[in-house]
Order: sequence, then C-alpha cells, then structure tokens
Amino acid sequence: MLVFLNLFKFFYTYSLSKISLFPVLSIDTVSFYHNILFLQFHVNYLQQDVIFVLFSLLSVFAILKYFLPSSIRPVFFIFKSPFSLSITESSGKIGLIGSLFFLINFLIGLSLLLFYLNIKLNWEVIKNYQYYDYIFQWAVWVFSFIILNRIIGFLISLIFHKESVFILQTRSDFYILYLIGLFVTPLMLLYVYTQIITFLYIAVFVTLFFWLIRWFRIVKIGLSLNHDSLFHIILYLCALEIIPLGLLLKVGFQFF
Repeated sequence: MLVFLNLFKFFYTYSLSKISLFPVLSIDTVSFYHNILFLQFHVNYLQQDVIFVLFSLLSVFAILKYFLPSSIRPVFFIFKSPFSLSITESSGKIGLIGSLFFLINFLIGLSLLLFYLNIKLNWEVIKNYQYYDYIFQWAVWVFSFIILNRIIGFLISLIFHKESVFILQTRSDFYILYLIGLFVTPLMLLYVYTQIITFLYIAVFVTLFFWLIRWFRIVKIGLSLNHDSLFHIILYLCALEIIPLGLLLKVGFQFF
C-alpha cells in the first residue's frame, strides 16, 4: 500500500510540473514549496501522506464540481432538505463517476477519523510501522459494514416484497454517507495539519448528526411508504445496524 502511495505521489508531482496550468513549476520547485509547507509545522511522514491524500480528494471534488456538476449535484438535495422524502425521488441519480468518488471519499475520511480516535482514546497501542495497515483495516471494516447492511436490507425486502422501498432507502442511505464524507474529509485535513483536537471532535459530531438523520429517514420511509408500525420499523433498524456490527466483531475477535 505504501509503495502505491509513493508512486502516486511521484506521478502527481511530475504532472504538476508538466500540465499547462503550472508551466513555470519544475519538480524541484514543487518539492521546495512542499518542504516549506510541511517543515514549518513539523509534520511527520504519516501526516504528509494523509494530508496529500485528503488534499487530492478535495482537488478531485473541485474538478468534478466544475466539469461534471450534474454527476454530484443530486447529493446536495438531502443537505438542503434532510427530512423530506421527495428529494430521493425527484433529485435524480448520481453518475457513476460521482458515486465512485463519493464512496472512496467517505471510506477514506471515516477510516482516518476512526484511526485518529483510536490514537487519541488509546483504544489500542499501535506501532509506527503499523499505521498504514491499521488505516487500511478501518477502511475494510467500514466497507464491510456497508455491504452487510445493504445485503440484510435486501433480504428483508425480498421476504416482505418491499423491493421498491429498499431501492429508495438505499439511495437515501448512500446520499447520507456521501455527505458525511464531504464534511469529514476537510475536517480531517485541518486536524491532521494543525493537530487542533477541536476539528476531530467536530468531525465526530458531524458524523453522528448525519447518522441520526439517516435513522430518522429509515423510520420516516417505513411509516410513510410501508405504513408499518413504529415497533416493526425499530426492529428493522436494529437488524440493519446490529447484525452487521455483530458479525464484524465476531470475525474481528477470531482473526485479530
């Protein structure tokens, strides 16, 4: 993983010196400003890599926002009206490029948030050479949780013949996850760069806030479209959240 990251950094820096937007920059010039930027704040190599990845994600988002706005615009309908169900029906679908970027952005942002919370709260002692492996493990756990969550939701929809509701709920869930990534990524960039703990706490608060909105929307979709009782919706919500988490914890205790 570290080898691929270094190769990506090299080609990224090399491209900056070649594209027409930066005609006067050489690789040495880019490296010079890179060293000034990081050495003044005493940033270690792990922080440099994390800052580079997060800044690259924000750069890709800016490029998509400028050149392909239609591929990312639908996600902001939930941000404007988080408690309305009509937004998932009228806002359209996010394009493949937008969906792929938002998913990667969410996985990286949330994985880094959990990783640095692990360090701050002393959940587990991590040696320096294990940092990249632990960040990758967090990304695998988060992705596995999302997949298991959707599989369980799909099976429940098949049993009760609610496939259309499952599709609506899946779009709603992913839009919320995409928004979490959009907020967490810049907050983690600020935290890693400045080491101000407030940014880390704000990222935690934003994540929990949107997760609560996600639960609220699950309940509202169940009440409005399924006409289910609140008790059955709560059982459904517990199945979606607790079963995947329990399976992952069981696998984690057996293999780690």
